[in-house]
Amino acid sequence: DDVLAQWFAWLLATARADLAERGIALEDRPKLVPTVPQNCHDLQRRAVREAAERAGFAVVDILNEPTAAALSLAVLGLTVAVQPGRHVAVYDFGGGTFDASLVRAEGDGRFTEVDSEG
Repeated sequence: DDVLAQWFAWLLATARADLAERGIALEDRPKLVPTVPQNCHDLQRRAVREAAERAGFAVVDILNEPTAAALSLAVLGLTVAVQPGRHVAVYDFGGGTFDASLVRAEGDGRFTEVDSEG
C-alpha cells in the first residue's frame, strides 16, 4: 500500500515537473481515473483509490482496463461504426491477464460498460 502511494506521488511529481517545463501549472489535486485489471476485488480497488488520494490526486472513478480501452476511442477522436444500442466486446491482453468488457454504444459517441470479466 505504501509502495503504491509512493508510486502515485512519483507520478504526480513527474507530471508537475514535466508540465512546469512547458509553462503549465497542474491544479492542486488533479483529477485521476486509474485503471485496474477487471478481476481486482473491492479491497484492491479501494487500496488504489486511497493510495492515489494520499499522493495528492482526486480520484474520479476507477475503470476496468478493457472498458478504459473502449472509452479511449472517443478521447482519441477515433470512431468505430457501431449502431446505437449495439454491443462491442473489448479484450485486454495484459501482463499475465486476459480481461474483456462488453460495452454498449449509446449513439452520442459514448459507450457504457454492460459487463466485464477477467
